[in-house]
Amino acid sequence: MPPRLARKSERNEYRVAETGSALGVKRGVVEAALADASGIFVPRWRPCRRRCVRSSRRSTSPEGAYGAPIGEAARPFFKKYATFTGRASRSEYWWWALISGVVAIILNIIISAGATVSDSGAKVPGPGAVVGDILLGIWGLATIIPSVAVVVRRLHDVNFSGWMILIGPVPFLGGLALLIFMILPSKPEGQRFDVPA
Repeated sequence: MPPRLARKSERNEYRVAETGSALGVKRGVVEAALADASGIFVPRWRPCRRRCVRSSRRSTSPEGAYGAPIGEAARPFFKKYATFTGRASRSEYWWWALISGVVAIILNIIISAGATVSDSGAKVPGPGAVVGDILLGIWGLATIIPSVAVVVRRLHDVNFSGWMILIGPVPFLGGLALLIFMILPSKPEGQRFDVPA
């Protein structure tokens, strides 16, 4: 008897269930089953390793890791240091924004902790603040080009030209527009920016 598809959870994950028997996880090859408008289930097949679940948008492609954890998402940032072609996923961009923000906060804490107070009560940069300023300058110079590159690639992923980054300097509205563009989901039309291998 052919296996039938049974719904596993609310997240559209499916498993192979044979009538009257346990899951065929060892033999199962179901990746997912998608319902079309008529309610007919169309399976997408591939051998399953640990468990048969619907595949996520994660990709090991060089174009970016969709839905990737922090390590996988930050790696393309450094591998594509000055690459302005191709696309960057939301996770690649936002994990990098988080990493960059945390490093900047830590460096600013070092700068403020390194300041000393003069006799008049004013804060004066001390030796720790100077070291923090130097580290912040090195960090800024080391990450400015790849940061611009990841924004351009993210714009490509939402099907905008990379030149749209030039609206960023427009007071208030430019930054808000770029923030909205970075939040938008990936669009299939953005494939036009992919570089053929």
